[in-house]
Amino acid sequence: SLLRLSLRSLLTQVAPKETLGSVLAAMDVMQNACSVSVPFYRTMLFHGMAWYETATTLGVESDINEASSSVMKGDPCPKMWLKSSLIHWAFAAVIMSRLLLVNDYGAKNK
Repeated sequence: SLLRLSLRSLLTQVAPKETLGSVLAAMDVMQNACSVSVPFYRTMLFHGMAWYETATTLGVESDINEASSSVMKGDPCPKMWLKSSLIHWAFAAVIMSRLLLVNDYGAKNK
């Protein structure tokens, strides 16, 4: 919710006054599209994490039996969650920095 508020206030400051309504409407459509796609992405992420976990732990049955006694079937192990979180945050940081640097570079050339 804080991110949506920050994005909305940034758009109201940056967008031209004549197109503000269109920009805010487009932002709402994109946010709704993201909200709809999250369950599908989460399902694909869980399947991918389960596949990776079974592929990397084929010969380590004793560790799996001990670790799986405390988790639900289909849940990835905590280490896998940390790796996934690291990858997602790194990807988000790269995208955000690219967007900010491109806008900053464009402002310097004007």
